[in-house]
Amino acid sequence: MAKAARYKSKVREEIIAYLASRQAEFLTVRELSEGLNQEEVLVSQATIYRTLALLEGDGRVVKIPAAEGQSARY
Repeated sequence: MAKAARYKSKVREEIIAYLASRQAEFLTVRELSEGLNQEEVLVSQATIYRTLALLEGDGRVVKIPAAEGQSARY
């Protein structure tokens, strides 16, 4: 069965652009959310997690597991 086509959304594109502009950094979801909010891109953390999961599945981002009590970085 073929993979379902993914639709493009403005928020998803904003997340991708933000990550691309910070390629030298490893960000937590919270840092990503705060940075996007500073750029007046209002997005929920749930949307960020879903987008990161899709990007990780596509090999476009790498999830760096965190130590106990810490947040993963992307």
